[in-house]
Amino acid sequence: MSATRRKIKEARPAKRSRTRKARPAKEASWAKDRRPPKEAGHAKQARQVAALPLRRNRFGETEVCLITSRETRQWLIPKGWPTKGIPDHVSAAREAEQEAGVFGRMCKKPIGRYRYLKRLPSHSENAVVTVYRLDAMGRLAVWPEKFQREVIWVDFPRAVELVQDPGLRNMLEEVGRSLDEGSGKPPEFAG
Repeated sequence: MSATRRKIKEARPAKRSRTRKARPAKEASWAKDRRPPKEAGHAKQARQVAALPLRRNRFGETEVCLITSRETRQWLIPKGWPTKGIPDHVSAAREAEQEAGVFGRMCKKPIGRYRYLKRLPSHSENAVVTVYRLDAMGRLAVWPEKFQREVIWVDFPRAVELVQDPGLRNMLEEVGRSLDEGSGKPPEFAG
């Protein structure tokens, strides 16, 4: 090969290899949609959505639906990870249906937020829960987590007594006060 040809060949970019790079193993589609995003170098803060199911009892008093957590059996409201591509209030309504068997008219605007320490299998992380009001219209006969949780309907003062999480307890107190004062009209319904 002549010196000129060798210089031209060395100046050309190297050809790409036709072998494919190894791809990371795929996660289940439900897992990647429901997990909180990971932020490198920052303290993790998960984001969850919750429904606050409300109804009127036969005496016209407002009651709230509480459920037990599966592991610690503490009283809380239906909550979970937001689903990618679905509005948060719709994700919250799904959680209420799956965890408590409750369905109804969901508000598009949040009525409150609270923080808590989310326990995961490998670690714990701070979580912020955005809560949406759900005016219960009925209850399913069978729902996915029926035999995994207890479900009760109680008035706000009793709900505040039963809930152990301080952030949720404070949020329930505020919502209960706003309903007592008559300012608890649901904002714009989702449909």
